[in-house]
Amino acid sequence: MEQQETASIRFYTAGCMEFENYSECYEDLTLAQAVDIYKKIRKRNACNIPGIGFELQDPAIPDYSGMHWPLLVADQIDKESIELIPAYANHPLVQNAVKELEGYLPKLQKGTKHKNTPER
Repeated sequence: MEQQETASIRFYTAGCMEFENYSECYEDLTLAQAVDIYKKIRKRNACNIPGIGFELQDPAIPDYSGMHWPLLVADQIDKESIELIPAYANHPLVQNAVKELEGYLPKLQKGTKHKNTPER
């Protein structure tokens, strides 16, 4: 099998980002598909900290290619985790994914309750 010379990125949505296979986990998605599934999972089961992650395939960075890595956790883009891996932080596909996801944030965060906010 011949290895592709171009980089690609796909997304996954997990019902629990800490233990991806603990709950629902949908892989090989576009970002738009991942966001739609995330919204449904969060509505049903927000207590497990659902999220969206990415899997980057890039022959130029084989050590980090093909790994699941968090992109959105608990309605927040997980920039700290992305910045832990310079190969991800500096990769144009990851940067584009973050930028595209920022456009979805207002709809994702609308009407959500934060854990530290007391209910009244």
